Amino acid sequence: MPARLTHLKTPSEKEKDRLLRMVAHDLRSPLTHANLHLDRLDTLAEKEKLSPTIRKLIKETEFQVNRIASLVEKLNDLDTLEKSGEPIACKPTKLGRWARISYQNHQALAKNKEITLEGKFPREDFTVMADPEALLRIFENLLSNALKFTPRGGKISLEIGKESAFGFARITDSGPGIPENDQKKLFQRFTKLTPKPTEGEPSLGLGLSIVHHLCEQMNGKIACSSKPGQGTCFTVSLPLGRES
Repeated sequence: MPARLTHLKTPSEKEKDRLLRMVAHDLRSPLTHANLHLDRLDTLAEKEKLSPTIRKLIKETEFQVNRIASLVEKLNDLDTLEKSGEPIACKPTKLGRWARISYQNHQALAKNKEITLEGKFPREDFTVMADPEALLRIFENLLSNALKFTPRGGKISLEIGKESAFGFARITDSGPGIPENDQKKLFQRFTKLTPKPTEGEPSLGLGLSIVHHLCEQMNGKIACSSKPGQGTCFTVSLPLGRES
């Protein structure tokens, strides 16, 4: 086979990234319209008292569309992070407040998968030097990741606390754990791990690379502790705010 054709069949990582981002950009509009139509169908189904089977199908379709939308948003997140040359502007931000918001956002998903999602928050909240939006994106990525890899009947905990000059958020799950070889490449883009999402949930391998990037931008760090068969724990540490 000519060398040129071989090159066309094996595009570079840069070309793959560009193609994926183009697809993500083009998908945003039809996904938005699909969600709007599903909302109308849901309202109509309730108003017209359609059968439970039809209403269940509408809900399932909404769930699947939202799964696709989540993947698209991760690609757009990556694109935004790489194009932005400006550092994240950090300010004293309540760590527990944003952790609770994400914790509440994921309760319905946990319940749907029969997973116990437990929150351990301090009585008195404290600040870390962070950007609120970036902080929320960190929690959203880590909790959704834990839900993907934890089987039905499992448990996930989100703990907030302080250690020395840092505030920390610790997300622990009862999933299959991560092999040592996989841990070496956890925070690389498009990383595919040996453990697979328990119910076929889509994963591009971008969430952890985004979390790692955001932590670094806010002078923090993320660490992983895991053993096969014993679950996984991710710990995000950020400098305490001046008000603490």
